Amino acid sequence: MWWPKAASGPIPCQQRSARCNRYPKLGRAIGQRDTLQDILAEENQQALRWWCKRAKLSRLEPFREVAQSIQEHWSGAVAFLKTRLTNGAIEAVNGLLQLAKRLARGFRPLRYFRIMAYLKAAGLHLDLTSPVTHSK
Repeated sequence: MWWPKAASGPIPCQQRSARCNRYPKLGRAIGQRDTLQDILAEENQQALRWWCKRAKLSRLEPFREVAQSIQEHWSGAVAFLKTRLTNGAIEAVNGLLQLAKRLARGFRPLRYFRIMAYLKAAGLHLDLTSPVTHSK
């Protein structure tokens, strides 16, 4: 739930029902959220299409926006339902490359950028500022 939890754990079903009855918008929002979560768990494309139509007719603006976003990115949403894969890994690699690009600033040859990208992608931490001491 997205309201404060009691110290003893989750809010009992009776309290949830009472709050939903007291705040009808909250009840509708919880119902739509739970329905969407069930549809995503079932991986049902037709049910997702039905939910989007229903959400677009909703009086709750955030759900209309979610439905619009899902419809704009329909092929990606369907691909997620089928594979459960996201582009998170690619975004992480992109972040590493952007960091390497910032660190390699000032070096002209592409070779240095490539070296910095390999160092960052490998997770190597080189302390280049400390003096090197040689022992005999």
